[in-house]
Amino acid sequence: MTEEKNMATKYDRNKPSQNGILTGLTMAFLKLLVMVKERESPTRSSSLHRM
Repeated sequence: MTEEKNMATKYDRNKPSQNGILTGLTMAFLKLLVMVKERESPTRSSSLHRM
């Protein structure tokens, strides 16, 4: 039981960093969505040149 409590406190301490990882993942996901939308749009050559 005490070890579980220690794990819980460690998890609470790590929450800020986990939130940072989460925001980073969402930002990467949004960038990916924008890239896909640009690829689907008629101006495909310009978006490819940007990459």
